[in-house]
Amino acid sequence: MKFVQVAVLALLGSCTRGSSVAQEQRVDQLRYAPDTVEVRGTLVFEQQYGPPGYGEDTLRDLRLSVPVLRLGRPISVVGDTTNPLAGDPHSNMQRIQLTALPQGTSVREFENREVVVTGRLLEAVWGREYTPVVIEVIDVRRGP
Repeated sequence: MKFVQVAVLALLGSCTRGSSVAQEQRVDQLRYAPDTVEVRGTLVFEQQYGPPGYGEDTLRDLRLSVPVLRLGRPISVVGDTTNPLAGDPHSNMQRIQLTALPQGTSVREFENREVVVTGRLLEAVWGREYTPVVIEVIDVRRGP
């Protein structure tokens, strides 16, 4: 009988731990522009191929340093099936490229630091957009 009690307690403990892990892994549900969103994470610069071929000719294509936010927790972007221009849904995204930085804004000072980015989400459509969803930046500030 004592073995059964220990087994039940162990099972309950693993269920409790599992549910707290599930809560920690919560995914934020965000919407595309025109909604304004706020995302948090670590700002890094990734090396990517640029024009003219964006990776088709690695000997001739430019190498670009692209600002990317490694998200503190994953996000999902909700699509709008009634509006084909709104973008497709994307789930469990771990990183997002920063685009359209306001004139005069430099983000190099935030490299490898925790930041909060305010902006509008757009689905990537151009060769220069390296994540499925990008954020059109309104503001970048140091994170907590």
